[in-house]
Amino acid sequence: MGSNRIILAAGGTGGHIVPAIAVASALNAQGFECQLLTDNRGLSLFQSLAPQLSVKSISAASPVYGGIIKRLL
Repeated sequence: MGSNRIILAAGGTGGHIVPAIAVASALNAQGFECQLLTDNRGLSLFQSLAPQLSVKSISAASPVYGGIIKRLL
């Protein structure tokens, strides 16, 4: 039988965080183990809205706003 672990990634805005919380909660209720990944902006939002979920912060940046494309222009 396969693993029941799922990784969900969501950016640091409510438009990404709220749906990720809903999906993770539904999957957890069905017996899946969800790990959420977000950027620094989203970490505090996840922790305040859904402290029961497992969330890790990763370094992330938009390629348009501060990434390599901006540096090239």
